[in-house]
Amino acid sequence: MENSSTGEGRRRSTRRALRLTASGLSGSGDACPILIHDISAEGLLIECGLPLAPNESIDVELPHAGRCLAKIVWASGRLFGCRFDAPVSRATLSAAALRSAVEQPVERPRQAQTIGDEMLGARIQRLRSLKGLTQSQLAERAGVSEAAVCNWEKGKARPRPYRTEILADILGVSKFELLTNKPGSNMADIVDQARAWIATAIDIAPERIRIAIDF
Repeated sequence: MENSSTGEGRRRSTRRALRLTASGLSGSGDACPILIHDISAEGLLIECGLPLAPNESIDVELPHAGRCLAKIVWASGRLFGCRFDAPVSRATLSAAALRSAVEQPVERPRQAQTIGDEMLGARIQRLRSLKGLTQSQLAERAGVSEAAVCNWEKGKARPRPYRTEILADILGVSKFELLTNKPGSNMADIVDQARAWIATAIDIAPERIRIAIDF
């Protein structure tokens, strides 16, 4: 997936959306694995656990180019918008896209939605067990077949949106807790992450993004 934009008389380089794991090294010498969400010749969007702040630098290990120094432009939670000290080559961008494509098949199946460190199916199974329900009992209360519940828990299928509210009520949690694996306090992290992705996509500061949620 690629997109490009132009603004205020200057042409912006094409961004390549990807999902690439790499290693990062902060200016203070702290090392940490990072996840690259998109990249262009001028910069990239990364996710990592380092306590980075705007104007700090980080060395990112990229395919073909090796270590590339980048400066943090903005930070939002675990997400950081970075600008390279020197533009990277087309060969580096192509190598990053290729490496990302190679890594994708080893990720968890797309249908087995993962939030936090627990898959949705595993969460349903855990909550069902806490309520002392069998798959058959949960299926009967939810108005589905036992096979459907089995497929949910194995990650082979997901409950339909209208069924999610029913399921959450049976399991004694809110719809948000069922889908996010954490209590409502995690909403701020999700909004911050969404704001950062939108800001990166249209190349403006995250604080200019306003998000309204209608439950």
